[in-house]
Amino acid sequence: MIPPVLCMERLSVALPLPGRLAPVLNALSLRIAAGEMLALVGASGSGKTTAALAIPGLLPAGAAVSGQILLNGTDLASLSPAALRAVRGTQIGVVFQDPLAALNPARRVGAQVAEAIRQHRGATASQAWARAVALLDEMGIGDAAVRARDYPHQFSGGMRQRVVIAAALACDPCLLIADEPTSGLDPALASQILDLLGRLRRDRGLAVLLISHDLGLVARRADRVQVLDAGASVEEGPARAVLSTPAHAVTRALRDATPRLDQGCVVPAVNGADWLRVEHLTVNYAPSRSGAGNRPAVRDANFVLRRGECLGVVGASGSGKSTLGRAVLQMQTYEGRVSVAGEALGALRGAPARRARQRLQVVFQDPAASLNPHMSVAEIVGEAMLLRGARPDGAAAVLQLVGLGAAMLGRRPGTLSGGQAQRVAIARALAAKPDLIVLDEPTASLDMRAQAALLDLLADLALRLGLGYILISHDLAVVRRLAHRIAIMDRGEMVELADAETLIRAPRHPVTAALIAASRG
Repeated sequence: MIPPVLCMERLSVALPLPGRLAPVLNALSLRIAAGEMLALVGASGSGKTTAALAIPGLLPAGAAVSGQILLNGTDLASLSPAALRAVRGTQIGVVFQDPLAALNPARRVGAQVAEAIRQHRGATASQAWARAVALLDEMGIGDAAVRARDYPHQFSGGMRQRVVIAAALACDPCLLIADEPTSGLDPALASQILDLLGRLRRDRGLAVLLISHDLGLVARRADRVQVLDAGASVEEGPARAVLSTPAHAVTRALRDATPRLDQGCVVPAVNGADWLRVEHLTVNYAPSRSGAGNRPAVRDANFVLRRGECLGVVGASGSGKSTLGRAVLQMQTYEGRVSVAGEALGALRGAPARRARQRLQVVFQDPAASLNPHMSVAEIVGEAMLLRGARPDGAAAVLQLVGLGAAMLGRRPGTLSGGQAQRVAIARALAAKPDLIVLDEPTASLDMRAQAALLDLLADLALRLGLGYILISHDLAVVRRLAHRIAIMDRGEMVELADAETLIRAPRHPVTAALIAASRG
């Protein structure tokens, strides 16, 4: 029998909290062979990322660790810090969830890939650069010799993730840890990244530990799956078999929480008067440095939204979805007209403009980035109340609307789970008493159970408060849960707009048909 590349034996981890250690992993064991992909799945807080960080020794100072982590027979837990750093640079590669955060914005991407080659392989600057260019080319980045001199912000999300993978593979590791590598990517890009990882593990004999909340991708791409709950493994086996016929209640709950296209909208249809009108909206950005043209980010978008209605906006990365949302919110300069109750927002100034804009609020994709880490929940929600002239001591009542208790008021964003933090972001939006909330990928970073709970909350708020939404997402199945109508974006154009059921059943545009096919897997 061929020994595994990675063998974790009864690993237990407790992380430091003020005054105590909090158990996170409980006697977890797993094995990964060369060329094999093992997926870890579970709800937020189940211990997936802690298990991944424990392998290369990236847990926070003060963490209590017991058990063994064997990499090709070497116990990583017994290595000195210097020896462990050498292993991290040569034998273990890590791909994190957010490539923009993982890359240095002030350095060219080629230099970032070349750095590990120079540090751990003793290569000259020219040798390391040549190797970096070759790796970028292997990752599918066209014109790699030129693009290596670009900076991270000049790449799309999918291309940035390819750069991160290139950096992780720079020194030919035997183990690759991929922590939510497709989170926030549209289905087509996510599939491309998983195709790339699949090819690399076959060609290089890589052992791959994949952490993902996308059960569909896991079922199609991983060899085996291990389901975690409260730090313990509750089910494991071949990925397709486990996820199609799960034996454990936790696995069934994760599967059942996955949104599907055949689920109808959970918010009753509305027949109110037209409220938001967008006419001939166009957004132009400056031409790219490479002179690749000046296609508008959004071109001639038109739609009308009734009071209390939800419009889903779906498209691939770079299709103009978020730009459209920012223009509606008056956060982006545009041509055309955006009017609320017949009043053109672009013509307003001063206090009238502020009052009108308070009626339009936003919830961003990543609450860790959109919430001030130095403010308490009470201060975050209370600030929004102050801006509309209300007393900030009403924050507890707003939190109650999103299913959070008053005990959360003193907490800071860093102590909250992803689902809790996103509820605080929604509470902040509600504190302004809006008529419409633009939701920009609000579930992209959440596991399936937290995602389903958040969608249920948004549906309940729409019913109770008469809220309207513009729900921006790359996930058509997520949008299907809330949207009365769906708009499909492609390269800045709104190529199709129809009621949700008609669009899913009989798509008219090839882009719509491709998105539906990708959502169905």
